Amino acid sequence: MTQKDRILEYLKSGKTLTRWIGLMDLGIWETPARICDLKSDGYRKNIVTKLKPDFNQRGEPIVYAEWSWKK
Repeated sequence: MTQKDRILEYLKSGKTLTRWIGLMDLGIWETPARICDLKSDGYRKNIVTKLKPDFNQRGEPIVYAEWSWKK
């Protein structure tokens, strides 16, 4: 199974995906790159990207991407 296949299966199961989850649960170092590949492959309308504000371990504000599947 390819990295793109793992991401598609994960998203289609109803779960949301972040870079961290991609690394820890799916073993994919460059989750954003694979998402970009999937969008180029024709899944642009199905993969929804939300930018979420948070804070890093130093208390500095950050923004990270969270992806989900739109049927």
